[in-house]
Parts: sequence; C-alpha cells; structure tokens
Amino acid sequence: MNMRDAIRKVLTVVALIILCIAYVTGYVRLVRTRQDVRATLAEIELWQSENQKLAKEIEFLKSDEYIEKTAREKLGLVRPGETAVIVCEPVRPEAASPVKKRPKDPRLIFGD
Repeated sequence: MNMRDAIRKVLTVVALIILCIAYVTGYVRLVRTRQDVRATLAEIELWQSENQKLAKEIEFLKSDEYIEKTAREKLGLVRPGETAVIVCEPVRPEAASPVKKRPKDPRLIFGD
C-alpha cells in the first residue's frame, strides 16, 4: 500500500463522515420541523374550535330569546298584559307584611 492509497482511504472516510453529519443534521431539522407543524396544526384546531364557540355565542346574543331574557331579567320589562312581580326577603321573617301595591307602579311587591 502506497501513500497515495492511504490518503485516498483517509479522504474517503472523512468524506463519509461529513456526509453522515450532513444527513443527520438535515434529518434532525426535518424532525423538528414536523414537530413544529404538528404543534401549529393543533393550535389552529384549538383556535378554530374557540372561534366556532364564540360564533355560536354571538349568534345566541343576537337572538330574540336572549334579548327577551335580558330585557326581563336585567331591565325588569314585561310583555303587554303581564304584571311584574318582585319578591323581597322580609327584614324580620316573623313580621312578614301582606302584599302591597306601590303607588303609580303596576308591579306587586311581596315582603317589606
């Protein structure tokens, strides 16, 4: 074996090592990229689900059912012909007063 063959073998081994390192580096980069893609797809799915949930909530908030519920519960409004009733806790339960009608107010009040 002469010097030229020995150098050729060393250069071949060095070239193979460099190719292996390049392959492994590229493969690791590919695996990380795939993980990033999976994580991004999972996040997209999560946001799409949240978006659908919010769209349904917006749809409900625009509905006549919600508007009527809010008008009744928060604003105390009633439909024509209905009478609003307010139930109050008595200050002293033993001294519960009878039903009274407020002056100029069609609503009935139970309690004090």
